[in-house]
Amino acid sequence: MPNSNSPLHHHRFGVNYTPSKTWYFCFNDWIAGDIARDLAVIARLGADHIRVMVVWPWFQPNPRFVSPVHLDRLDTLMTLAAAEGLDVMPCVYTGCLSGYRFEPPFLQDEDFYTAPAWAGAQSLLLAALSERMRAHPNFLGFDIGNEIN
Repeated sequence: MPNSNSPLHHHRFGVNYTPSKTWYFCFNDWIAGDIARDLAVIARLGADHIRVMVVWPWFQPNPRFVSPVHLDRLDTLMTLAAAEGLDVMPCVYTGCLSGYRFEPPFLQDEDFYTAPAWAGAQSLLLAALSERMRAHPNFLGFDIGNEIN
């Protein structure tokens, strides 16, 4: 009989995290205190994890560069979430969000997800995010894309 105390045998409750102030522009207009308050409320609701959008053009404004400032802000979010007992699932390659298109400015008419020319840009972003997530035990895993269809 499986161990019923195993973390694999309990139901998880999580939410898509939408910042209460400045929406997803929070990564540009960063106020850690606002994020901390949001995460405290989410934890009080009983959630054990959040899904957060890595808004693609802000994290990777060109195919050869990933913003260290935005990675630092994601690091901070991870730390704030851990303080509230929340695991985090970053959603990578987020180019469409609630009806708005946030495609990176370097994307042309090609399909980024399948065009071989963009494999290097995809790998660069994922490698930069992976390196940052290594330090966070509350990293739940990556979700590869929001509304990718």
